[in-house]
Amino acid sequence: MPFHAEGLSVRELRMIEKLVETCQLLDSVYWRQSDYGGFQVYKTTRDATMRSLLGVMGGRWDLLDSNHFFLGEMPMPPGREWYPQDLTRAGLDQYHRSLLVGEVLLSSQRSRLAPLFDRFDAGIGRRRGVFGGGSEHRAKCGASSWR
Repeated sequence: MPFHAEGLSVRELRMIEKLVETCQLLDSVYWRQSDYGGFQVYKTTRDATMRSLLGVMGGRWDLLDSNHFFLGEMPMPPGREWYPQDLTRAGLDQYHRSLLVGEVLLSSQRSRLAPLFDRFDAGIGRRRGVFGGGSEHRAKCGASSWR
């Protein structure tokens, strides 16, 4: 995207610089959660076409071809890099139980874990009873505690 600094104050230029830095950080976070291996290739490849394709697709899988891989032979894992590839529902439940204190999940832990459970459950099917039951918990604590 072309950038034209004419007519901008020093303060506005600093603001734009900070916005660019923020976008770069968000991009880095996205890559780490989406396709860390593809991110390593993206950062190191000298092939301009491959770099462009990885940048557009945001990973090694073709968004226009049912997420079929175009680099390597690994099919896109469910949840991409959001969870460890060997994570099972039992492992996630065990982690959840390790955070329980007297059968009550601390509110700071609940707010930290809610996105993890929401994403995991979306991929394998909603399980009743997590955090006291989805709709019951939302009614009691409000939807904001899940975000």
